[in-house]
Amino acid sequence: AIAGAERVFTVLDEESEDMTGESPARGGEAAVYFKDVNFSYASGHPVIRNFTLTVPSGKKVALVGSTGSGKTTVVNLLMRFYDIDSGEICIDDQNISGLARSGLRILLPWGSPDEKKDAEVLAQSIPGASVLPRLTITDMVTLTGKAAFIVGVDTGLSHLAAAFDKPTVQIYCNIPRWRTCCDWSPNVISLGGENEVPTLDDVRNAVLTLLPKVGT
Repeated sequence: AIAGAERVFTVLDEESEDMTGESPARGGEAAVYFKDVNFSYASGHPVIRNFTLTVPSGKKVALVGSTGSGKTTVVNLLMRFYDIDSGEICIDDQNISGLARSGLRILLPWGSPDEKKDAEVLAQSIPGASVLPRLTITDMVTLTGKAAFIVGVDTGLSHLAAAFDKPTVQIYCNIPRWRTCCDWSPNVISLGGENEVPTLDDVRNAVLTLLPKVGT
């Protein structure tokens, strides 16, 4: 418990993601290079080891493998959803580590096979969204601390987001909202309640209300 708490406070002390950097040299088709790439979601647990791949300009490459082999992770690294541990990823002759990040990346965690299926359905309809691998509670705490914006159901993680003072939309469906909602924070909007499912417009409006608070 002490070690977990130390990680939480470490996250609180970290700076926001750096959005500065270069723009891509050109649009349209380009060659992609992975050179001896190593990556781990958690320190000491590598997911990608010494990965090298060349995709010539204008060509398509299929990544084939069993579930959990790292296919989605490779794409996420190219999109800079995560930074690699070592090696290089280049678009033509530009190393993507020097390119500017932009926008908010949508990451979908899950805790059961059914939740994973729901996350995969959501990801198919949201451009750039990624379904996360199964994470430990400690890693979820770390991820929550790094997030810029949280939309979640009534769980401990959405309450943790409020404790981190993150812009957060809490969605209630099965229990009275007043029992555990975080309306004490101006950065949190709680919706729904016992047998009261908020509409999509309710959630969208709450998100639009809180978006200006991102990065403040």
